[in-house]
Amino acid sequence: MRFIHLSDLHFGKSLYGVSLIDHGDQGVWVEHFLQHAEALSPDAVVIAGDIYDRSAPSGDAVTLFGGMLTRLAGLGIPVLMVAGNHDSGQRLAFAGEILAKQKVHIAGVLTKKLLSVTLPEKDGSGEVTFWLLPYLFPAQVAQLLEDDSIRDYDTAA
Repeated sequence: MRFIHLSDLHFGKSLYGVSLIDHGDQGVWVEHFLQHAEALSPDAVVIAGDIYDRSAPSGDAVTLFGGMLTRLAGLGIPVLMVAGNHDSGQRLAFAGEILAKQKVHIAGVLTKKLLSVTLPEKDGSGEVTFWLLPYLFPAQVAQLLEDDSIRDYDTAA
């Protein structure tokens, strides 16, 4: 199977007061990426967090990423995505059930039952299952497991 792995897109980032969306850099990158994805025709695109540069992204950042997901879905390429430490997992996972019907799978927040996605066999090597685990903040792990002794990353692991 063939996968394209991405992370740290940071849509909406500004450098020295210049928006990378307004300047056109991020839009150009998305267009080049989509051209490569179409040419490579991967079995999935895996996005490992930090889709946005902040937990409350700008409307332009959301629109840019939404267009990217729409085009990948139109190409029939599944997307497997987890929230990173810069993302708001709840915002990212908005409409997750509807998006999953378009093969856009999002693990935004930690749950007791991890989201898994199994891709069917295509090349004789068997099916592949991804377990989508978003970025873990110790306080979220402590709350989920109802364990007050979890206070830092070492005890959350």
